[in-house]
Amino acid sequence: MKNFTEIQSLLEKLIPMPANLPVIYLLGDTGAGKTCFVRQLLGTTNQSFPSVRRFRTTVAPTEFVITNESEFKAAFVFKEKKEVEQYVLEILEQVVEDAVTANDEREEQDLADLLSESSDQRFRLRCFVDEDTRQQLAKRIHKILAPKIRSWSNSNFSGETDLTTVIELALETEFHAELSEIHAEIMERILVRVSDVCAGGTTGHLPETFNFSSNNRNEFVEKLKIFLGLDEGAISPVLEKARVRGNLKSPLLPQATEIVITDGEGIGHDAREAKVLSARHFDYFYASDSIILVEDSETPFTRGGKSALSAISTSGYLPKLCLAFSRLDKVEQETRELQKREVNQSLRNVLNALQQDGIEVERDSLTVRYYSKMNEIQPDLESQRELISLVESIIKKHGEVRARFVAPKYDFELLAAFLANANATFRKIWAGYIWGEGAEAAKWQTQKAFTKRMSWRTEEFRFLKPVAEFRQYLVLNLQTFLANPVGWTEEITEAHKKDCLERLRQEVSNQILSYVRNEILDEKHPDWNSAAELSGTGTTPIRSRIITRVIENSAPELTGSRAIEFKDAIKLILHRSIEVCKTHSS
Repeated sequence: MKNFTEIQSLLEKLIPMPANLPVIYLLGDTGAGKTCFVRQLLGTTNQSFPSVRRFRTTVAPTEFVITNESEFKAAFVFKEKKEVEQYVLEILEQVVEDAVTANDEREEQDLADLLSESSDQRFRLRCFVDEDTRQQLAKRIHKILAPKIRSWSNSNFSGETDLTTVIELALETEFHAELSEIHAEIMERILVRVSDVCAGGTTGHLPETFNFSSNNRNEFVEKLKIFLGLDEGAISPVLEKARVRGNLKSPLLPQATEIVITDGEGIGHDAREAKVLSARHFDYFYASDSIILVEDSETPFTRGGKSALSAISTSGYLPKLCLAFSRLDKVEQETRELQKREVNQSLRNVLNALQQDGIEVERDSLTVRYYSKMNEIQPDLESQRELISLVESIIKKHGEVRARFVAPKYDFELLAAFLANANATFRKIWAGYIWGEGAEAAKWQTQKAFTKRMSWRTEEFRFLKPVAEFRQYLVLNLQTFLANPVGWTEEITEAHKKDCLERLRQEVSNQILSYVRNEILDEKHPDWNSAAELSGTGTTPIRSRIITRVIENSAPELTGSRAIEFKDAIKLILHRSIEVCKTHSS
């Protein structure tokens, strides 16, 4: 899988990003209203673009580069074919398992519905395989393949209680050809559709990139739907990222407005997945001028909002943050002021909860805005004013000159204790994921899919997020160390100290992320490939030991030569971060 820098480089070759434009990054729970926010800024609600659902909708992050140019341009980076193949395979394996274990009780319509998308809603197969075809495939699995596997299992593994392992073995050996045939048919549909959309060419592979342009706004948006939509025929599931540039701007915004809006993927599919903010968001935090965290006023901070607010605070990004409460009109209060008071109580509650976790976020330090009727062609007048005010404030702040960075001084002999706590916590939690029991443990199927993702350098699978989690523990434990320098290289005011420390924490967070990625996903590391290639009975403990080895090597106990190497690496990051902050402010 391509990393953030590689993807940006490919997009830059196709559509260069204009220099010095303010960049907004939109963040929020799945279904919180981020995409409605984008629609209002683009003025495309009447064209139903981008797609809006209550469930996961944005699967390909998109940069909307709003300029005053007459030509509209779009560029796309595609996923690698092997990643798409794996998504399709996992969907098929799940359908087969359900068909076998449920016997004839599982209705074919249920199986057809399972064929429509992956369990985490990240890959929508229904875009490429229509309802009739899914029903035919479901019938084929239910009436032909599942009974064969059931009979084979009864003959060869009579009395075996772990039926899912038997099914895995069946699909890897005796029935591999039959499953591969169905898999190949689906992949052929995907590749043909992509080839048709991308102006023909050879099928059999996915393009690395594609781009097009237009001078007609309406035609341009309609074509974008084919790439970024969620309906049948759209190819968004195979896209990694998109960039759109041109005068795609709401009439609500001042005519001279030029700005970049990045609509990112939602925080998480469920509460467990949203517990730790995915590492991919931090690339955007670092590159953006403003972070807008969209929270649903009906259910604020009930899923990923708390973890996002915590991560933004500990990483020094609070000065970039704006909290935007959507669906204010859905809160059951008589007046807007009462609605806002209701929402603010939820905010106070989450700030108190963070304080109990040792994370101090002052209410007065937060920029908070409220929005109603964002799903309509135009929001209410108050929300329109809030929207205009927000954009104008971001543009103004972008143009302000920042004070020169003054470096803090630290006693690095105190660093070891903070690192020891981070590593010990990380190792303990991952021991629970891999070897534990109950709700926090990862089933063998999850571990298998996870190692596949890691072998591609995808960083995570569902709630298994080693890069994001290790980064989180390191940054969280370093927070106290960074907040208490032993002195400063120059005499400065308290307000200036706070600003400098926020900037330093942002840089440290970014460099820690790079370090963790390298430690856990190093291309020269053979372990992830070894774990991903394991198959058959008896391989689960082997895979689990490999995962544990990588985790423990990345976060060593702070004794021995590996510990010295680790401490020196973190110390170097802190020194380098200070130097980068100096350079950026000169």
